[in-house]
Amino acid sequence: MKCVFQNRDTKFKVRFYLLLSLMKEDTQEELEPSYSLTIAVEDFKQGVQLYQNKDLKAAYSLIRKALLKFQLEHQSKLILESTFLIANILFQLEKFNPAIKYFQELKIIALDLQHKKYLELSSFMLAFCQYKTRNYKKAFEIFESDLSDPIEYVNKLQLFTFRARTSSKLGYRDQSIQFFKEAIEICQKEQNGIQNEGQKAQLYNEIGLELYYKILDEIKASGLSYLNDLNQNSQAFSLSIEYFQKAIEIWEKHGETKKFITTIQIIGNIYGYLKNLKKQIEYYNIALQKSEEINEFEQYIKISRNLIRILTNLKNSNELISLLQRVISVLNQNGVSDIIAIAEFHLKLGKTLLSLKQINNALYEFITALNIYERLKNPISEHKTTLNLIIQIYRESEDIEKLSYYSQQLSILEERFNENTSPSDDWLVVIKDFWFITETGIEIFSYTPDVHINPTLFGGFISALQSLSEEISQKRMESFVIGNQRYSFYFEEGKPIFIIGRASIEELDTRVTKVLSVLYKRFFNEYGKFLVKFSGNVSPFQNFGEVMKTIDFNLV
Repeated sequence: MKCVFQNRDTKFKVRFYLLLSLMKEDTQEELEPSYSLTIAVEDFKQGVQLYQNKDLKAAYSLIRKALLKFQLEHQSKLILESTFLIANILFQLEKFNPAIKYFQELKIIALDLQHKKYLELSSFMLAFCQYKTRNYKKAFEIFESDLSDPIEYVNKLQLFTFRARTSSKLGYRDQSIQFFKEAIEICQKEQNGIQNEGQKAQLYNEIGLELYYKILDEIKASGLSYLNDLNQNSQAFSLSIEYFQKAIEIWEKHGETKKFITTIQIIGNIYGYLKNLKKQIEYYNIALQKSEEINEFEQYIKISRNLIRILTNLKNSNELISLLQRVISVLNQNGVSDIIAIAEFHLKLGKTLLSLKQINNALYEFITALNIYERLKNPISEHKTTLNLIIQIYRESEDIEKLSYYSQQLSILEERFNENTSPSDDWLVVIKDFWFITETGIEIFSYTPDVHINPTLFGGFISALQSLSEEISQKRMESFVIGNQRYSFYFEEGKPIFIIGRASIEELDTRVTKVLSVLYKRFFNEYGKFLVKFSGNVSPFQNFGEVMKTIDFNLV
């Protein structure tokens, strides 16, 4: 923003009208003729006192009124101070867009007065506001253009921390890592204390995440062949773990157990990528124990599912049975209300017992699961699976009466499924995210409106893909559950892509499959010619987000 003024009076008039227009956005207040400069100064002083006492709204009202008078009287230094305070009040009230306008005006005034302190502070706060409003590109540009010279007045720890976080949001991993290193270096030089320890732990964790995300980015871009040889990244993974370990040592010391649990899971994920399953199980068990200790049962269930998946792949039935029995007992003893998870664990325990020919014990678990599924308002696929397993047992034991009864129950259930097969008018109610992936495992398009990556869940997703790589390559995929979300596959024979969709575990499989099939067919119709000759360039597929808006899911 650059303006040329003929004289100082004109400049102040322009500034007055700029500020007046800003203030009229939330008020129509005008100055009384008796409102003198002396009164305005007293209002300003009182406003400062209110600001210091955190009475922000009252402070805003007084300082805003005083600012209008300072503009009329050409009191440049008071204008500077008042504009700074108003901008900061709006920021603290989380009114970031109005705050941006005042910080922009503050920057203009600071430039005119050659006031380095307010020039630095206004630039930093402008970038911070842009970060808060998720305009990361603009925040990055401000950091690069206005705050790259030697800094005197902005807190350098905050500066490097938010430069790092902004770079991270834009996927600039190397820059983010470098800024985090500089922030850590500053933090390490400061005097130790609980606050400083907490800052260090957070920075250690964030740089660990950046190193972790950098590898995940490569996984997403490189496909299944990369999944099968992640040991080539063992050094980068080790560095990531090193930072995570520093963070969890501090969090454990200060009782930050929730943060400890999340990071321990990520370390477990990393060991899983490196196929060090002994270490992976060790860290997941630590996370499981800690989540039980603090009654974090949502986490407890997620971690249990990860352990169950690993032990299932290892075919370690005895340890799997022991885990499932312990998990079910803990959830029941603590009155956990996630009945879908409890039924799921009974079903899994029944399947494991059935594989060991413990028929009666398996049947008990299946019937327990069935009784829970029957309490659900809408049926889910596990309900049908459970009934089929019970029917299988009674068929093999030739119990005609029980076979007839449960077969009838299955027919009733299938009718309920058929009543609920139409996709919703808003298909986003059914599918939360989806990914198109080539048969070699390269992601070519993703729809992920929730841009924030949950490192524990995404890590589980990658681990699941890693363990399913053979099934994917042979197109023998089955859905899998992470947290309370189900990941479902759809593909058509003879076509070189498949789609993975994320939906609630309570969503009907039939609805999910129908939505995925519509997306799949439209994608292939749009881009089939590019897929036949695909050599790694994903740019032709990136406008599918616009194509999606034209799809009528009611025509399924």
